[in-house]
Amino acid sequence: SGRPCNVTDLLGFHLSENDALFVREDGCPRRCRCQGVADAYSKGSQCSEISQDPTVQAGVGLTDAKDPRGAWCYVDPGQCLDEEQSTVFPQRFLSYKVCSYLMEVG
Repeated sequence: SGRPCNVTDLLGFHLSENDALFVREDGCPRRCRCQGVADAYSKGSQCSEISQDPTVQAGVGLTDAKDPRGAWCYVDPGQCLDEEQSTVFPQRFLSYKVCSYLMEVG
């Protein structure tokens, strides 16, 4: 995408010389990361698909309580290209894309 980015600590299983590195068009993903701090409902400290709806309790294990947009977490403002203000906690910002950076490929 025209921005410099370093790749470090690249690990994988069964990699060979013929494998290639796929670079996303987004900026460096290490800038965009979960804050590690949960909200009053014990949500958002790490990537999770749990609904942001305050009536959904974290840790209950309800399969129908997933966020329709996927996994998300709270992030520092100005660090993620897709950040958006939380509708439940307007002083917090969240990102879905940060959780896609953490997905394992294979």
